[in-house]
Amino acid sequence: MVGQFRMIAINFGHGSYDRAYDTVLRRLADGEIDAEAIITGRVGLDGVADAFQALRDPGEHIKILVLPNA
Repeated sequence: MVGQFRMIAINFGHGSYDRAYDTVLRRLADGEIDAEAIITGRVGLDGVADAFQALRDPGEHIKILVLPNA
C-alpha cells in the first residue's frame, strides 16, 4: 500500500498473512494490544526531520507519532 501527498511517497508494510490490518485493528479495539507501549515519541511537523534521525536507533525509538497541530 502506498500513500502519496504532494509528490512524497510513503510505503506502508503489512503482515504476510491475509487480513493483517483487520486483525490488528480488532486486537487494538479489544484492548489486546497496548498501542501506547510502542509509541516512544510525539512531534509536531517541525520535529519530523529529527524524528527520522532518531528512528535510526531502534534502541531509542520504536514509533514516533507526528501531530500536525502540535
